Amino acid sequence: TALTAGKSIADMASEKKIAVQTLIDLEVSALTKSAQQDLADGKITQAEFDKRKAGFTNIAAKFINAKHAVQGKNNMMHKIGIPFKTVPKGEPNTQSGANMSGVTGA
Repeated sequence: TALTAGKSIADMASEKKIAVQTLIDLEVSALTKSAQQDLADGKITQAEFDKRKAGFTNIAAKFINAKHAVQGKNNMMHKIGIPFKTVPKGEPNTQSGANMSGVTGA
């Protein structure tokens, strides 16, 4: 895939005339939703939620702009806990239900 060929998701989005900020916003949304669930489940405090949320845009931007491969449990997303996974083409790729297969070709 293009990701294993050293392209970032941002590179592929730009090639397909998709705004990179849109992808960053999708990732921030997924991260926020996951953290909100952790807060609701009592896994984190409000202070921990606020601290995490403050860094989500930076984390998402780094992920979208990184040149890396999205494969298996050793991928960068899995290591840093970003709720994104490789799924069959046409299925949602993030917890927010967004579908990025048109960008990644997944």
